[in-house]
Amino acid sequence: MHPSPSLLMALVVILSLSLVVAMTALGVVWSHVRGLPVRIARLVDDLAQRQREMEGLLARIEASDSGRAHPPVESAPRAAPGPPNWASPDRRVDTVGPNAPGGPTLIAVPNLAAPSTPATAAASAALGRRFGPIWDLFDAGVTPEEIARRTDQPIGQVELILALRRQLTPAMPAGRA
Repeated sequence: MHPSPSLLMALVVILSLSLVVAMTALGVVWSHVRGLPVRIARLVDDLAQRQREMEGLLARIEASDSGRAHPPVESAPRAAPGPPNWASPDRRVDTVGPNAPGGPTLIAVPNLAAPSTPATAAASAALGRRFGPIWDLFDAGVTPEEIARRTDQPIGQVELILALRRQLTPAMPAGRA
């Protein structure tokens, strides 16, 4: 029994189309593989340039810090490129609200181990004036987290302010903050 000519023609067309698809895929893979050395060379050059820039910055930092003693800094291995993982469990980041002042807020910390002096009393009064709203919210039963949200302050700063108050006012309950 002989296959019909239309069946043979259909098989030839199917095989031809399969061959065209396979050759196209092979061509795409081949062009990608051929371009790899050029892309790799560009990446290596880019990394070398970045390394030279980092070494220059390090040399400038070392030159400016040559008179000061600093503890050694350990560098952690860097993960794959991408945005930093701010939410890692071993790192705490205090977020601030949109109305928070720029830059760090400096707090004058009195020497609380020394007996009360006029300077300590003045520092305590200054802290009371500056952070009275935070202390009032805490006295009203608001949690430090909620105080931080309401005042657009980092939670760490709110906790520090409340800890300073506990130092200044030993009668304040320690378990609340």
